Order: sequence, then structure tokens, then C-alpha cells
Amino acid sequence: MAIPTGWDLAIGNCQNRGRKNVQIYNALSDEEKLTLARQLPDNVYRQQESYAGPIQTYNLTWTQVKKYNNGGSFGSVVGLTYRQSKLVYEGDNAVHKSFLPDVFNYNDYQNRYSVNWGAVANFAYTKGKHKVAFKNLFNQLLDDNYYIRSGYTELNPMLMYSSVLNQRSLYATQIEGTHGIGQVKLEWNANYSHNRKQQPDLRILSYAVSPSDPMDRTLNNRGNNTNRFFSDLKDDVVGGNISLSIPFYLFDQNQLLKLGGSGTMRYRNFRATILGIEDPEDRSLLSLPPDQIFNHENFSAGGFSYSSALQNPSDKYYGISALAAGYFMLDNKLSERVRLVWGVRAENFEQFLKSNDVRKADTAVIILTKKLDFLPSVNLTISPDAKINLRFSASQTVARPEFREIAPFGFYDFEQLASVSGNPFLKSSRIFNADLRYEYYPTAGELLSLGAFYKKFSNPIELRLDEGSVPGRRQFLFQNGKGANLVGAEVEIRKSFAFVDGSSRWLKNLYFSGNATFIFSKVTLETVSGNGHESVALSRPLQGQSPYLINAVLQYDGDLLSVSALYNRIGQRLSLVGNASMADIYENARDLIDFQVSVKAFKKNGEIRLTVSDLLNQRIMLYQNLDKQKGYKKSVDEVFSSFKPGTTISLSFNYNLNL
Repeated sequence: MAIPTGWDLAIGNCQNRGRKNVQIYNALSDEEKLTLARQLPDNVYRQQESYAGPIQTYNLTWTQVKKYNNGGSFGSVVGLTYRQSKLVYEGDNAVHKSFLPDVFNYNDYQNRYSVNWGAVANFAYTKGKHKVAFKNLFNQLLDDNYYIRSGYTELNPMLMYSSVLNQRSLYATQIEGTHGIGQVKLEWNANYSHNRKQQPDLRILSYAVSPSDPMDRTLNNRGNNTNRFFSDLKDDVVGGNISLSIPFYLFDQNQLLKLGGSGTMRYRNFRATILGIEDPEDRSLLSLPPDQIFNHENFSAGGFSYSSALQNPSDKYYGISALAAGYFMLDNKLSERVRLVWGVRAENFEQFLKSNDVRKADTAVIILTKKLDFLPSVNLTISPDAKINLRFSASQTVARPEFREIAPFGFYDFEQLASVSGNPFLKSSRIFNADLRYEYYPTAGELLSLGAFYKKFSNPIELRLDEGSVPGRRQFLFQNGKGANLVGAEVEIRKSFAFVDGSSRWLKNLYFSGNATFIFSKVTLETVSGNGHESVALSRPLQGQSPYLINAVLQYDGDLLSVSALYNRIGQRLSLVGNASMADIYENARDLIDFQVSVKAFKKNGEIRLTVSDLLNQRIMLYQNLDKQKGYKKSVDEVFSSFKPGTTISLSFNYNLNL
């Protein structure tokens, strides 16, 4: 058999060509496979040291408005942005079992390097009641998280190196128009976006370490312990919408009828390739250091070779979805003090996904969903006087599974130390929302708001640990719950300090604002007992939902000086859902304080800004909640992962050239 020209054709670009090329590779002779293996770069395993300098951020924006003699005007905004950062983290990861050795207990030394740049170009022409705009956005991100992980697995010492490389690019464009035709207002929009995410070479290299000699290391290439992973995801979305706003007169008040429609088509293509390592006959190769072990000369007869044994038939999928929607809304003023906004939206959703059965390479998995939803909403506002609003709102919404959530593709996540898979049987979740709110505006810029809200979920979607998982091999799966309820209350305030001394100018510019939200959530699950018929209901908080959130801001806005201090706290929340043999994993609550001061200079054309983010630098910690009680208890619960994100201090300078 002739050797395909280049690794890109045979394996390196398998994510673009499907499982057929894996089959081609498997049919090659040993020498042909080695020839291709030596075409993969081997210098990527060599460590390079550099200093983590200051985070660099640059922004350049140009704006212009040109007016014409015919009464029209043309405006433009063009901007460029660039950001580079190097961050170092140290953290711990562990999964514990009572009265048994830990499943694993690791220490991570992470080096995160990221480069992000973007551009925006927006243009608009306005004349009278007509406006047409053309908007464009581009963003490119490179992110490389290099791990050095040491520790042990069930008392067996280990050492691992991993480079988790991600490349993302996004381009979004839209053209939109607004036109006044008599009293009628016409709005339209056409849009397109392209999103691409690549993992061009995610590398994992693991060693088993001798308990008596840390320098005595042997390559561990069983399963996912040592491999190279390549993936490519392309996502294209095209859509458009149109709406009409028609005013009319009723009940001696101005009313408004708004109706319209929209359509969205999404296309996604995903492919992944994973390469394992075959054991060499020359066992001395297994103890080479990471910068030498996979050099080209070690891929030879008796040496290393790449294997496609880790490749699954489900490591690719193609999906397409279509959403067609139409709606009407009435904005009714029933009197000077009562306003009713109500309407209904109809959505027809179709989703198609094709992949392969993870157990049978020649068996296709096809998921086809068709669903018509009617989503009503109502909002009633009563204003007893100019300073008070009483609001009541209710609506029906729907949360539909994404392609990734239904695709049978499984991916091993090194940050979570577990694999994540989609679920072809996932169903949409319907949510009923109700909100009651009291608003009081004492003076301009001041607010006191009290509210209560309720949400009822049917088939809530969560990422949960599969019941068949064991501590050493955890598999997370997107799954539906039977139902969930969420009840909450919140208070919000914005108050000027002018009440202390109304004649003081600086007190008038000093504000306090804050909000606090308290939430109780409960999700109900169904598990089938051993006889396959009886159901047992289980309940716990909704995944990702905190029991409380607190925000507070003290802000001064002067002509030349602005100062703000922000405090934030989010209560403990369920991060990873466990199963009967492994406890749920929660994220512990932490306090966050940010501070910012900015000074105008150069006749207010320039601004110097100092920002301190996460001043307290409290540890981000996930823990196994062993006693099922709220909050982390050091004497009972076990730490799953822990690290300090660091305090970020930034100094920026902006200058308006007034061109």
C-alpha cells in the first residue's frame, strides 16, 4: 500500500476527514506507520522558561460622524484590541474514599499563557426616520495551560506533564435597519457568525515514580495516561428577523402592537483524533525524560509507535438545527397608572445530529427532534405615583439541549479529572417564571427595590456523574431531572450620600449601591430500582445555583476623580453532581473585593486608571460534601481541588486625540 503524502493526510488531519483515515492508518505496514509518526513535531515536549511579566493590554479606537447637506449622517467606529498574559498557579486535587487509600491526590503547578486580539468595525447611515447599520466583530484567542502534576494514585507515586492548548476564533457580522413609515416602525436584521475551536495538539505524558527514588521514572501509557489529542469544531449560524411596531389609540390612551418573526439556522461539524502510545520492545526508552522520550529517532523498530486504539467511532458528529419563530405583543396603557404588556411567541425547532455508536463503528447514531412551543408572557405595572412602581410578570421559556450535550462524544477533562459525554436521549427543559417587584425612586438616580421570584423547571438539564462510575474512573453525563423548583427574594438599593449634607458637592457624587439575593432551589430526580419498575425520588439543590448572592459598590464620580470599591460574595454552590458511591462536589463561598481609581488629565483628554482585582485573593476551593450539610466543614468534608487565583493590579492610560 502506498503511504499517504504527509501526516496531515493520514492522522494529523483526521478530525477533518473522519474515521476512514484511521482505518487507512491501521491498514499501513509498521514501517509506513513509523514514517508518518516521525512527521509529527517532537520539539513540543521541550520545556521553555520565561518570566511572567505584566499583563499587557492595548486598545485603539477611532470614531467619526460625518453630516451631509441632505440631512443624512454617516457614523463609524473602528477598534483594535490586544491582550497577553502569563499566569502561574499552584493548586491541589484529590478524590477521597473513606477508610481506603485516596483515589488520587495531586499537586498542580500550572503555567497559563494566553494571547487575545480582536477588531470591531461598525458603520451606520441615518437620515430622518431611516437608519441602516453594518456591524462586524472578530476575535482570536490562543490559550495554553501547561501542567506539571505530581502526587499519587492509590498510594502509587506519579508525575504528569500536559499542555492543554486551545485556539478559538469568532467572526460575527450583521446588517440591520430601522425605518419609520408614517406612525409605523419597521425593524429588520440579517446576521451571520462563524465560530471555530481547535485543540491542535493536546499532549499528556505520565510517569510512574519509584517510591524510594523520585528520579526513577517509567512511562505510564495505559489508557488516557499518555496520548496526543486533536480536535476541530466549526460552527456557522445564519439568521434574520423582522418586526413591525404599530401604534393605535384605545381607552383614551396610546397603545402599541408589535409583531414579527425570525429564523436561525445553525451548522456544526466536529471531529477529533486521539493517538495512544504502543509499548516499545526497548524498555530503556520508558525512563527517558519528557524532552527526549518521544524524539523522532525513538519511533523505530523496537521503539515507540502511535496507536489508534483510543479512537472511538463517536469522536465526530455533524449537526444542523433550525428555529423559526413568530410573535405578537401588545403594550397597553389601561390608564395613566396601569400598563399591561402581554403577548405570545411561537417557536418551531428542528434539530438533527449524526454520529456513530461508541460501541459499533458501522452503526450510525441519528437524533432528530421536532418541537413546536408556544411561550406566553405578561408584565403588569401599576404606578400609584411618579416614584413608585408595582410590577408583576410571568412567562414561559424553554431551554433546549446543545449539540455537545446530545452528541455521544466523550472527552477526558484534565481540570475535572473525569470524562464528559453527551446524552442522545436528552430532552428540552421548560421553565415557568414569575416575578413580583416593588420599586421606589426617592430622587433621580436613587432606587429601593424589593422582589420575590419563582421558577418551575420540567426536565432540568444538568451535568451529573453517571451511576456506573467508580471513584477511579468518573464519567459525567448530561442528564434530565424529573423537575425542579426555585424560590427567591432580593433587595436592591442605590443611595446618594447627599442626605448627610445637601450643600456638599462631593457627597452628592458619592453613591452606595448594592443588592442581595436569597434563593432556595430543589431538584427532584428519579432512579430506577433493581426490579426496573419502582422509582425512588431524590432531591438536592439545583446544579450551579447558589443559596445567596451579595454585591455592594461604593462609588464616587467627580469631574476629575472617580473611585469605586466593589464587594461580591456568592454562596456555596453545587459544582459537580455525584452518585450513590461518590459525594457531590461543591464550590466553597469566597469574598471578592475589587478597587479602581481613575484621574482625568491633559484637559480631560487623558485618563489614568489603577485597578486592583481580587484584593483578598482567597482560595478557590471545591470540596466533597460528605455530611450533606450547607457550607464547608474542615473536620468532615474533603478538599477536591484548591488554588489561589492571585491578585491582579493593572495600570492603564487612555488618551483622546480629538482628530
